Amino acid sequence: MKKSKLNLFNDLVMYTPGNNKRKSFRSTKIIATIKRETSREEILGMITAGMNVARFDASSGKKEDFENIVASLKVFKEVVNECNKSGAIKSENFFVTHIACALDLKGVYLESEIYGKSGDPDVKLSRGDKIIFTNHSERKTKSTSLCVYINYRNLSKFKLGQPIIINENIHLIVESIERAPLEALICDVVKGGKFVCGERMEVNFPGAKADLDLEAITEDTISAINFCKKNEIDLLFVSVNKPSDLVKINCHVKADGGLHTVKVIAKIECEVVLQFIEMIIEQSDGFMISRARLGRNISPELVTAFQKNVIAECL
Repeated sequence: MKKSKLNLFNDLVMYTPGNNKRKSFRSTKIIATIKRETSREEILGMITAGMNVARFDASSGKKEDFENIVASLKVFKEVVNECNKSGAIKSENFFVTHIACALDLKGVYLESEIYGKSGDPDVKLSRGDKIIFTNHSERKTKSTSLCVYINYRNLSKFKLGQPIIINENIHLIVESIERAPLEALICDVVKGGKFVCGERMEVNFPGAKADLDLEAITEDTISAINFCKKNEIDLLFVSVNKPSDLVKINCHVKADGGLHTVKVIAKIECEVVLQFIEMIIEQSDGFMISRARLGRNISPELVTAFQKNVIAECL
């Protein structure tokens, strides 16, 4: 059962020899990102170079992402169809019969924002400064460099000394917690940096994601699943924190029947997932390890060991 997970791309991505009917597979597969500005010639070059999976990025979660993906997907499929009809594209003496399409969704993390307009001066924080995070709704449009809104309702779950990383470069430590009447985290700046007014900031809480109980399945996730079905996308890369996330995703994937089946690839982005890894492997069609995001939640030198442990569970 577990070994079959490692053969997922062999089921989706096939190379057929030009002079006989026997299928041949390359063990390592190549995933290439296709953007709105990617030209037909560049797509052709990717196919020639041996691309197995075309990745379409929807990680910002914006509506225009999906509009751009529809346009890019159309061009991509036209190029692949032309290649298959003509038999002109060969890679390692094989011509492409199918290249899988993958939609990569936004990960599960908290966001914050300093209210302002594009072009306003950046807000700089220095070591020793203090910053307050609050979930009070008024702060959505009144955030300042000292008091910032965050999209999480249970700030009281945090503990004193909890590290916080903003946009990968600003490091904070929770100094005190206000629980009533309004929840707030008062933090010390350990490593400074700058905020850009009017732009959302990614907020990571290393080691605390299990306690946060973040909801991986949102309306955006369900919309993305329906988007995959409608546009015949083969793979869905989606971030998960626990097995129940995948159960919900699979229910939506299988809902309404249909001829097109979307394969669910679990994105592993935090250390706590390892305790559920066997169940996640069973519930998903495959998994990917987000090394960059994982490195924000555990020490970077531990990422490789973590990756090997997860892969070992599939062998």
